[in-house]
Amino acid sequence: MALKVLGRGLVLSLVARSVLASAPSGPWDAFNFAPPSRTVYARYVRQTGGNVTGATNLLSEGSATLSGNASYVTLDFGYEVGGWVSLNFDDVSEGSAISLAFTESPLFISPFLSDDSSYPSANMSYDGVLHVSAPLSTGFWTQPRAQLRGGYRFLTIASTSSSAVSISNVSCEISFMPHVEDMRNYSGYFYSTDPEFVDENFLTRLWYSGAYTVQTNTVPLDTGRQVPIVHSPGWANNATLGVAGPIIVDGAKRDRAVWPGDMGIAVPTQFVSTNDLLPTRNALSTMFAAQNPTTGALPESGPPLSQLGSDTYHGWTLVGTYNYVLYSGDTAWLAGTWANYTKAVAFLTGKVQSNGLLNVTGLRDWGRKGQGGYNSEANAIYYKASAKMPLTLTMSSRCSTIHISNASALKTVFNDAFWLADVGMYRDNLTSTLTPQDANSFAILFNLTESAEQVASVSDGLTKNWGVYGSTAPELPDTVAPFIGGFELQAHFVAGNDARAMDLLRREWGYMLYTPLSVQSTLLEGYTGNGSLYYRSYQGYNYDPAYTSHAHGWSSGPTSALSFYVLGLQVTSPQGRTWSLAPHTSGLTCAEGGYETPLGWFGVDWASKDGWFSLTIDTPAGTSGSVRLPYSGGTTVNGVEAHVDSSGTLQLSGGSHTISTCGRQVGSQGTRLEDVSSVDTSILLPHPPLYDMATDFSSLIDLSQKSLWVSVFAIAFNPTAWNIVARNEYRNKTITRIFGGNARRGCYFLALSIFSAGMLRDSLFQRALEHQPKQAILPAPLDTIVPIALFAAGQTFVITSTYALGITGTFLGDYFGILMDHRVEGFPFNVLRDPMYVGSTLSFAAVSLWFESPAGLLLTAYVYVVYIIALRFEGPFTDMIYSNRAAQNSKSESKKEL
Repeated sequence: MALKVLGRGLVLSLVARSVLASAPSGPWDAFNFAPPSRTVYARYVRQTGGNVTGATNLLSEGSATLSGNASYVTLDFGYEVGGWVSLNFDDVSEGSAISLAFTESPLFISPFLSDDSSYPSANMSYDGVLHVSAPLSTGFWTQPRAQLRGGYRFLTIASTSSSAVSISNVSCEISFMPHVEDMRNYSGYFYSTDPEFVDENFLTRLWYSGAYTVQTNTVPLDTGRQVPIVHSPGWANNATLGVAGPIIVDGAKRDRAVWPGDMGIAVPTQFVSTNDLLPTRNALSTMFAAQNPTTGALPESGPPLSQLGSDTYHGWTLVGTYNYVLYSGDTAWLAGTWANYTKAVAFLTGKVQSNGLLNVTGLRDWGRKGQGGYNSEANAIYYKASAKMPLTLTMSSRCSTIHISNASALKTVFNDAFWLADVGMYRDNLTSTLTPQDANSFAILFNLTESAEQVASVSDGLTKNWGVYGSTAPELPDTVAPFIGGFELQAHFVAGNDARAMDLLRREWGYMLYTPLSVQSTLLEGYTGNGSLYYRSYQGYNYDPAYTSHAHGWSSGPTSALSFYVLGLQVTSPQGRTWSLAPHTSGLTCAEGGYETPLGWFGVDWASKDGWFSLTIDTPAGTSGSVRLPYSGGTTVNGVEAHVDSSGTLQLSGGSHTISTCGRQVGSQGTRLEDVSSVDTSILLPHPPLYDMATDFSSLIDLSQKSLWVSVFAIAFNPTAWNIVARNEYRNKTITRIFGGNARRGCYFLALSIFSAGMLRDSLFQRALEHQPKQAILPAPLDTIVPIALFAAGQTFVITSTYALGITGTFLGDYFGILMDHRVEGFPFNVLRDPMYVGSTLSFAAVSLWFESPAGLLLTAYVYVVYIIALRFEGPFTDMIYSNRAAQNSKSESKKEL
């Protein structure tokens, strides 16, 4: 291959640049999530179980003792961390042993299981725990390098033997950002207050959350997830990720591989926050190094996954090359990559058909459905790659001319093929009326629209997918995908709908950052439309919410959007030799921030009040740019009246300038949706308390799961239906008449119906439990013994009741006139009045304990309440039937005596 590896000197230059650059200090530093040291300690004790003494000592230099099997302590680091755990064994005995369990979300805290990172498993138990087996030695212990845990907030340490063990000095050695000594030393910053959100510091907190998310995704070369995946239980993160490190991957916990599409969001975040572009260059070099030398095809992902067959992610590598050169100006790397790049462009160009459209045959994508053929999203990405190529890749004037022409032609063809005039949006493909979130966002953002009316229409249309928790993607139903949401966010800013963009920001990222389901410091990979963690459950993730990543760089779109649009500062040529400034005030009164390129500092500080607007801009000497002001009126630059052209734009050279204007606001600021409620102001702020045990209701039961409510309905339906049908039978003999007057056959039919309905109810109950949070309820071995005992007792009561009563006695034969001759008084009726219902309730409880489901226990209580209510109707009615028979018998006896 023609790819050349960059020299050591330039590598060191890139590293030094990221280390030495420092943004100004200020109140924004309080929102920087990056730890001040590579060794971090827990901040809180979340919960304990069994016999634990001195748990809070682990927050300092003291010691804690775990006595007895399954005794545990859950430590809360307060934010996302990742790396290798170390601790001291202070006192051990011959049989002492422990295990470590990790989770990002508090939903999956358990002494017996970690959240899943290796593979999605429907029972949420693939990874298991890391065992530290007997015999233990006193002194220092550290986690094996291969068992690195890339992302977690909660660490549960459990005793796995009956012998006591004392531990102290529990810490995590941070593995990410291995090339940077001070992870808090950012080269960029952002600061603003939000008057409409429950937390006025939301925007600043979110900007730093996105930045920290990408830091957690910047990892050492030898810490990739092993492929083939290790067998369950277990995980291994010691695979090689590419040609050089450090390298940027998709997520902290998983997949821990290079994904070029994700970089379309993560790299701009990286640029405006840390300007740490070395990991990006290494990731791009890795993709080009794996290029097919014959066809020019690029892989979808880096090693060890090395997945193939994605035309869109092939295109994202080309877009990523443009972004990297734009931000870094690294022409030396570009020269070494040029032959690979042009071959990759030719690969996509070769898929363009006579109709002018790219025909997608590499179907893999970001997770969406319906990729393939003449797809609008893929053609938009191809247009982006074609249109941007000549702006930075000027190695060949002929190539530039060709691609300018190609891009212009594709724009016309794109609109002719995909625009639905009656809908006012772009369709997914030539045979569909679905209007996807991705292609429509790209159409605005990549300048594929042909009129301002189209831009406004698409921006309006995208809001039809909004719910309380953000924008759901029609191309992946019931899914909020913040990757595509980040592009939609930018599209609304480009459309001039600032208020709409801020509305989406508060809904989607406000939920992610503050929901108690999340890690509340880094950003979720995605979630369902109702806010649950079952992201992509039906599309590859096997209904495993514990597999969803809570630190995914592709969700960090707001970080660059706040810098590029709210601050308004963008570089328009490599390293910012030219730039543009167009602040979007977005209902805010002020904002400040900036970032650095190799040319120097680019900073903005603006304020807006009562028609007055002022800003200060600092850019490196020798640069030049345009400034578009959000207000029209008399304008001064450094106190001198300035010329503003008809578009409201003025031209400036580099340096420090103060601009002031007074007048009316120009451009559409958009309107907030009236038909969808604004973000819930009752949402919880990130203030992790000290818990002795889990008391957060949302960590015990997920009310958003449809399966829960289906089970609730089924539980109530069965006894209700029995009573209604049986009473009707007693009065009208409906079933008996259906069976030709044969009451016994009618009763058998009802028995089969009741039995079948019961089986369905039990199946729905178990499915509901599979979708609910797990919580250790009983210590081992009682967690196995108790549910088995309860199930055995429950089934004993059910089976013996059925045997004693017979089929007709069990299944409401009384209502068919099939009455028993005498009261059953043997077992189990000599022990319990209603053994059938008690036995059924015990069985529900047993299943709930077996699945470690607090929600199941609540449903079990509900089952018992439903049975009690049913008995209040069933008992008196049955007594009435037998009383009537006794009266009739008495009457008959009286007649005989006469």
